[in-house]
Amino acid sequence: MRKGITALLVLVAIFAAVYAGLVWNNNRAAPPPTREQIDRHWESSVQWLLHNRQAILDNQNPILWWMIGESARVSGDERLRDLFNEFLSRYEAQSVWWVFFDTARFRNTVIPPDFYHQFADYQQYFLFALSCNRQMALDPVISVQHETDFCLRKHPLSPACVTHQLMGFRFAQRFDCAEVDGLEHKIETSQDRIVMQLTWDPRVVDVYIQRVLMLEDSGVGARIKPRWLQRVLDAQLADGSWSALQPLVPLGGNRYFGFNSRLAGIGQQVGDFHATAQGVWLLSLLRAQ
Repeated sequence: MRKGITALLVLVAIFAAVYAGLVWNNNRAAPPPTREQIDRHWESSVQWLLHNRQAILDNQNPILWWMIGESARVSGDERLRDLFNEFLSRYEAQSVWWVFFDTARFRNTVIPPDFYHQFADYQQYFLFALSCNRQMALDPVISVQHETDFCLRKHPLSPACVTHQLMGFRFAQRFDCAEVDGLEHKIETSQDRIVMQLTWDPRVVDVYIQRVLMLEDSGVGARIKPRWLQRVLDAQLADGSWSALQPLVPLGGNRYFGFNSRLAGIGQQVGDFHATAQGVWLLSLLRAQ
């Protein structure tokens, strides 16, 4: 019994020491990235998009393409603008998700609950915030997401819930949706929680980029530690993309044990459009400063 307790205490102490080291490494002092660094990483990320043009054009995720469109708008990069326009020419304009690209067309239109209830709750909130649909604002699935304690109550273990909620608040703010009260306070509360997550969750995976991105997008870039930016840049692969996996232990065949969106697992460190689109948008915002 005593040996078992001793072994358990040793394991707990090792885990605590490793975690403390990861948190220290995540938050230690670092110089801010230079403009030359940001420009270099930007160009590398754009080249990845261009080299993988056909593959990413097959990805119909509208919010990722909205990010590419925002990156093109903010940066003025004609290459991204051409890529974004090519996607728009392929995308089904009759889809309700065209709301990402033409919010005025869907402003206060009637969207049947049977249709939008098939999507994840945060996607329903995006649809509401973009269309500012009064009917949707009263839907229990939507109205509960107006509250800043939504993630704590409904998705306490979801790493991306807070950033998704802040994205929804920002859409409502961008398009002047009066259906959400106290938006500034809600955004500030979300920002505080994201700063806390970045401080204590040292995994440089997709959601880490998303957290840094949402702080920058929502106007509190000054709260982003230089070390966090440095880690996002360091996580960029040699081909200019970002992976959904932070590798820790190589297993051969380009397979690693490492951190992922949930916690940890085994996978390949390969370019991921979801992570890369967010990295590109973040770099475009940093370059615009």
